[in-house]
Formats: sequence, structure tokens, C-alpha cells
Amino acid sequence: MPHLLLWHALNNWQIDMPIIDQAVSRILRIILKSGKMDKMSAPKGAVNTPEHQSLARKLAEEAITLLKNDGNLLPLDRTRLKSVAILGPNAAEAVIEGGGSSHVDPPYRVTPLEALKTKMGGKVDLQYEQGCDNFDETPVVPADWFTLPEGTDHGMRAEYFDNPDLSGQPEHRLVEPRPSFWRYMSSTQQPDPQFSARWTARLIVPVDGRYLFKLGYAGICRVLLNEELIFDGSLPVDDRLIRPEVIKETQKELHGGQPYSLRIEFFKYPGQEILSYRLMAALCLPQTDERLRRAVEVAKKCELAVVFAGMPEGYESEGTDRPDMDLPGGQDALIHAVAQANPKTVVVLNAGSPVSMPWLDEVAAVVMAYYPGQENGNAVANVLLGKVNPSGKLPVTFPKRLQDNPAFMDSPFQGARQIIYGEGLFVGYRYYDQEEIEPMFPFGHGLSYTSFMYGRVKVPETAVAGEGIRITATVKNTGKITGKEIVQLYLVDRVSSLPRPPKELKGFAKVTLQPGEEKIVTFELNERAMAFYDPHQKGWVTEPGEFEVLLGSSSRDIRARATFTLM
Repeated sequence: MPHLLLWHALNNWQIDMPIIDQAVSRILRIILKSGKMDKMSAPKGAVNTPEHQSLARKLAEEAITLLKNDGNLLPLDRTRLKSVAILGPNAAEAVIEGGGSSHVDPPYRVTPLEALKTKMGGKVDLQYEQGCDNFDETPVVPADWFTLPEGTDHGMRAEYFDNPDLSGQPEHRLVEPRPSFWRYMSSTQQPDPQFSARWTARLIVPVDGRYLFKLGYAGICRVLLNEELIFDGSLPVDDRLIRPEVIKETQKELHGGQPYSLRIEFFKYPGQEILSYRLMAALCLPQTDERLRRAVEVAKKCELAVVFAGMPEGYESEGTDRPDMDLPGGQDALIHAVAQANPKTVVVLNAGSPVSMPWLDEVAAVVMAYYPGQENGNAVANVLLGKVNPSGKLPVTFPKRLQDNPAFMDSPFQGARQIIYGEGLFVGYRYYDQEEIEPMFPFGHGLSYTSFMYGRVKVPETAVAGEGIRITATVKNTGKITGKEIVQLYLVDRVSSLPRPPKELKGFAKVTLQPGEEKIVTFELNERAMAFYDPHQKGWVTEPGEFEVLLGSSSRDIRARATFTLM
């Protein structure tokens, strides 16, 4: 069946043969490198080299997007600043990726606070306050709270057994970063596979206090802290073969910096397919939470405030939706209060999708850092300090409110098993254009520390159906520093027999320009760029008529235009 679907897509211009060839060659290249073709094991490659670290940092720097920069507050001038307030829950936590099966724990993480201390320490007084949490629900215990049982490296020792009772030698031994586990075991296997597992580590909490622990599990799960059984979880008989996660909780008084032995044991029920557990923990807050007040006091004292906000690790994940667009854990209140205390406030966001910004008009600058990987802090600091000129562009539209999203009316109710994609052709920026809805930030938006001027677009007066067309334009850096601009090409079909979006992205080009430098950008559009799918004809068609070419710095910032006629 999959090959028939691919054949159908190929014959309907949904995919091109060179793309398939490229994908196949990548797979074959990996197979050849692994030695599987000649039944040999490939030599182990280098891991975490300086070259890898440099590449990770550069990739993060290229993606970081400057959303707002009133008064050119950024980049920060280290030679003139005397004090900066570093605030927010994501300042001292390196949030590097979302959640799901693709989670990979890196060999190290650099937090923004660490990087700024390294790059500004000694010259600028940096004062840090967390201000609030970045979560509403208790998170999985952070990876940096764990070391192996012997106290050497970070992580938890995991042992997997192919028997139901942890007997004998484990089938696999691994080092894993945090107490979270998910596995699917098909019930069609004969005989029913047996399974048990054990995780051991030293738990070291950062500060003294009472901690709330929660255990979510599907299966049988026991948790022992210093050999004291704090959770002994099993499922009701009727729920053992499905996946209703059970949550239990308890509280423990712990001392910061003191190691506690932790052991987690997991057992599978006969016939159970989905196995999972996650151990969560958070410091219980006192009745009077002083963190917000302390953050505001620091913001008042300093010349400038930088609030690092966003999502906690794994909050945005496959298999689940965010409940809303809001920042969790009181972060909006923190940003409001800090901006009132210091108008020179910069907000740096860790998120993979749009967030509401009720404080947008109150802050001077907003930086979208996404999930920057292990070099998080270094990449963000380089952009804030101007060592790197930001050049990222938004890959999605940021609406002012959730109700403006084209999928809002078709959002499934709780527990629904079917989703209707009712927006049809009008996905993303196409919908906002069609309905003339003003977004908070449009698709393709991203500022720079310099400025760019677009020259006249050159395009042939006519194009022949079935042939391509070349479009060129000049772009000039009119600012004082080197910068990169992503020129976006949109196409408008003036008259069509079927409804079409007001404009469609057909290409983009990233160009690096020195101050005063001018370059020509070139786009090659093939017949497919001017075609649309006609469900009545069951195929892609091109219709003669007038097309308009739009070149812009975003979908709403069009800088140059031209027209041609398709014959």
C-alpha cells in the first residue's frame, strides 16, 4: 500500500522524482556507512568534537529570530552597561528541545545565565532572580538532579530484563538522563513477551525544602528513596491492557546537596501493550512566594532587564496538544511586573510554536530562541551581545489570539478521535491574508540589527506554459554592520477558475551582505510553481493569465513587485 500511495503522489506532482532519489540515496549512504551491506561493523565515529559544538551553536544562531527591537535596544553594549537583571525560569535552565520519542539528551548544556556570565562577567554586574516557575503541572525530575549510583557521571543506570521479576542478568544496560519511560510491546507476538526494568541513581536536590513527588504510570511501578518505599503502584484489573495513566503523589523533606539513593522498579502485566512511567518533582512553595517581588526589585535597580521565559523541557510534544497559547507558570505576570519596573526590558522565549504576548506593548524587545540545543546559552548570548546579527524568520504566523487561528473552528473536543482539517487551501498565512486578519507577527517575519533595501524586480513579460521562468532582484545592506536577509518570493494568480490564496510562497533565498554591499538574488520557477490542483480534472493544471511577483522580508512586508503573463 505505501508504494502505491507514493506512485500516486509522484504522478500527481505532489512529489518529484529527484526528491525520492535524494531520500533513497541518504538511506543507502547510512546503510553503507554502517557496514550492513558487507556484514561488517563500521568504525565508531567522533562524538561531541569542537567541530560538532561549533556547528550546533551556528545552527542555533541562524534560527534565532528577532521579533521586536524598539529603540534599537539590542544588541547590548557591554562597554556602556554597568548592570543587567537576568530574570525568568529559563535563564538558569537550558531548555533545548521539546518532548517525544525523538528526545536526545546532549553531552552538555549551556544555560543563558552561564553564557552571559562568561561573556560579560567582571565587566557588567549581572543579578539573577528566577521570578516564577515555567510550569503549571509538576515536571519530570530534571536530569541535572541525578548522578549514577557511584556518583560519577550524570544520569540514571537503566537495566532491562526479558523476564517478569528482575531475575538474572539484564538483557540491556544503559545510562539514561531522567526518570521517564515509554514502550510499546505488541500483543500479537507469541508468546506474550515478558518484561521488567530497574533504574538506579543518586538524587541530589538543589536546595533544602519539602518536595512534592508525583508518579504517573501504566503497569506496576515501585519507587524507593534511601530504601524507603515511597510509591507502590499497580493498575486496577479492568485497566491493565489499556493506557489510563494513574497518578500518585507524596511529599518528602530533603536537604539540598545531599545525595539520596533512588531505585525505580517496573513490571509488565501479561498482555499489556503500552508501558510507561514518569517520576515528577518540584519544590513546594511557601504560602508567601517572594520570587516575583525579588525579581521586580532587581529589575528596578539595574539599567536593563532580560527575562528568559517559555516552555519547560518536553512541554511541547508529539501525541498531545498544548491547552492554550499562554506561557505557563505565572510568566506573563512576571513580564508585566518587570516591564513596569524597567521599560528597558528584553524577553527571550523558548517555544516551538506561537505564544500569546499580553505584555508585547510594554517591553522593548522580544527574541524568539525556539529550542536551541546544547549550545543554547552561547547562541542566545552571541545574538544579544551583537556577536551574531539575527537572521531567522518565523516559519509560522503568530496570531494575536487563539480564535484567529485557521484551525480554531475545527479543533476537536476533548476525547475526540477524529480531526477535520477544515481550512483546506487556506493554511497558515494564506488564511490570515484571505480573511484580512492582522497577526501579531506575520509568517516570515524577522528583524535584523542592520537594514536592507530591495531593488527593482526583473521578470520576463511573458512565460510559456510548461517552461520555467527566471526572476532576479537586487538587495542592498543600507546599515552599518554585516547582516543576512532572507528574501521571500510570493506569487499571485490574478484570475483563476478555482479559489486560490491571495498569495503563495514559491521560494526564498538567504543572502549575506557587508555594509553598503549589493547583491543580485535569483529565483527559478518551474511550471509547478504556477499550477494548482483541480479536483474536477483530478490533476495539476496551469491556466494562462497574469501573475504578480512579490518579493518581501515577510508575508506582510512586501518590498518589490512585478508582473508577467503566462501564455
